[in-house]
Amino acid sequence: MTGEFDGALALAVYPNPAASQAAIRVSAASDVRVVVYDVLGREVAVLLDGPATAAPLRLDAQDLPTGLYVVRATT
Repeated sequence: MTGEFDGALALAVYPNPAASQAAIRVSAASDVRVVVYDVLGREVAVLLDGPATAAPLRLDAQDLPTGLYVVRATT
């Protein structure tokens, strides 16, 4: 999934769907918070809360129950 918000933030998650690990690449002009939620809206992981990095963020999906998850990035 890829999305752009107000031209100031871009987010890419791959592979999608993920079996064991996912890489999340964030491009932002300001500090960003990247959070993973389950389908019930519960926060399951905070991957970043600060300046965006050039290196992709890593989500170890093996630690999560099988299911759907939402990655949300806010600036």
